[in-house]
Amino acid sequence: MWPHKVKQVLSPIEGFEGRIVDRENGGIEFEYAYGYLSREKGAHHMIGSSLDDSLLEIMETPSPSVINASNVIDDWDDIEILEKKPIEKESEPPRKRGKKETSNVWNFFKKIGKGADGIQGAACIGCKQEFKTGGTYETSHLHRHVSSCNFVSYHDKQVVSDVKKIYEKEKEKLKQEMARIPNRVCLTSDGWTACTSEGYICLTAHFVDENWKLRSIILNFCRMLPPHTGVELSNTILNCLKEWSLEKKVFSLTLDNASSNDNMQDILKRQLCLNEDLLCDGNYFHIRCSAHILNLIVQEGLKVASDALHKIRESVKYVKASDGRMQKFDDCVRESGGVETGLGVRLDVTTRWNSTYLMLESALHYQKAFTRLNLIDRNYKYCPSVEEWKRATKMREFLEPFFETTNLISGSKYPTSNLYFMQVWKIECMLNASLTNEDEVIRDMAHRMKVKFDKYWSEYSEVLAFGAILDPRSKLEFLQFCYSEIDHLTSELGFVGSLKSTAGSENPIKTDNVFCRFKKFKNHTSSSAGKSELDQYLDEAALDSDFYEDLEVLQYWKDVQKRFPHLSIMARDVLSIPITTVAFESAFSIGACVLTKYRSSILPEKMMKTLLRRIWQKAN
Repeated sequence: MWPHKVKQVLSPIEGFEGRIVDRENGGIEFEYAYGYLSREKGAHHMIGSSLDDSLLEIMETPSPSVINASNVIDDWDDIEILEKKPIEKESEPPRKRGKKETSNVWNFFKKIGKGADGIQGAACIGCKQEFKTGGTYETSHLHRHVSSCNFVSYHDKQVVSDVKKIYEKEKEKLKQEMARIPNRVCLTSDGWTACTSEGYICLTAHFVDENWKLRSIILNFCRMLPPHTGVELSNTILNCLKEWSLEKKVFSLTLDNASSNDNMQDILKRQLCLNEDLLCDGNYFHIRCSAHILNLIVQEGLKVASDALHKIRESVKYVKASDGRMQKFDDCVRESGGVETGLGVRLDVTTRWNSTYLMLESALHYQKAFTRLNLIDRNYKYCPSVEEWKRATKMREFLEPFFETTNLISGSKYPTSNLYFMQVWKIECMLNASLTNEDEVIRDMAHRMKVKFDKYWSEYSEVLAFGAILDPRSKLEFLQFCYSEIDHLTSELGFVGSLKSTAGSENPIKTDNVFCRFKKFKNHTSSSAGKSELDQYLDEAALDSDFYEDLEVLQYWKDVQKRFPHLSIMARDVLSIPITTVAFESAFSIGACVLTKYRSSILPEKMMKTLLRRIWQKAN
């Protein structure tokens, strides 16, 4: 019984294995890997053994709860630990060599093939740093890199949680910022369809911040479920405004010319006017996108010029049809003495008139090359004649003001409402002059474009005309000059002249309109002569437009806000109005990168928070 019980005590200890051996003197010993445990009278010691002291404690202290040698051995004095003696294990058949175990470091690296020196390489999945791993290079340096790599791999749930926290944090910061400004915010809204045919709506707020910088913040970029009616669109925008606590701070809404937008803004205006949240009873709430109106006007004219553009369009198609033709055309450019530029020949897109202008510009640049190509290539049959090239030149000159105006009013880093009046006036003057052009095609284009112009801009926007007045380089005299240059609008001088008298009127105005703010200047502030802030501002001479060509209008009002505290708040509102939605369509180009056909399967709310977090942090 004794050897069996001792083995019970010893066998749980790591490293114990052995067998029972009878000794000549009648003793019994347990032979194990580190020495002997023997039963001998008067012996109780350990020699050359690493037997744990806890075993001796168990053996020397009997306990009813522990089965140990004391329960079965009569004499404890005959326990002896002798010197270490290895066990001769029985020979085992040779094992088959298994496949070498792969290091877990390869969970963080991927092999990238051999380098120029023929040594295998590997790249960190996180930071993309490359290392050598073949030959004498093992994996120790890879393990060291994993322990120090800054890249952290998150669990998907952790990522979702972090994105939500960042989104809420950034949103709260923006809400507090817009709550602090004394002025109102202007809105733009546009729709977009993803590659998965899902509809999205984008709502952007524009305002002048505390530092007099023009800010554009996307409030929402969300999935818009059908039907996309005016009622549904207005409800979506109103809910977003309430979420941001902006329903009482809206000044204007800029939209393109879609019929659903006309219905939407009308419903939204009525909803906001119920609580008198809009100025002027919403008369200046809706602003039509000037870039889209320009596009409609020019497209109408290009319908007449389609035949005149046909040969140029076909010539560009012919050259760009193959690499061989393009090479031959490049040879013609060099042989004709032309200088190659990065411009190249461009093919237009019929739905985008500015691409037609760029096609004309590039084709005229390579006019001599096209003429030479016609001499050496029998298959090229679309070369324009001399007269057709002259007409193309006139068309480019005719479209150039529209192209420049579109680029100017589409800016998002500077105010554009002060540019509206001058640009629209220039286009109307140009169309009127072109009605008598000697070229029949140009004359027909101008006539059709003038009809479309009168449909949308027969009456200039009054609130945007104030933008020109608040530009210290133009003021009121500029509007008077512009109206006098347009014969059929000369009678409108009455409106312009009444602006100043309305501002200084002491009679109370019942309706809360744009002129109300002008009227209050006399009541709140006046100089020693009793003039209102507006009177003082208009009485001062306008700044020289040549000398102050690059004047920052917002910086001007920041500098004079102490002299004109109330008028400067008015300037904040009016100069925040965006006259186009084109610049803010860039949000959809960002959306296209994020909302791929695979990511579109993610819940819309998560996708919206991911996109807005990215845009807000990029803006900051």
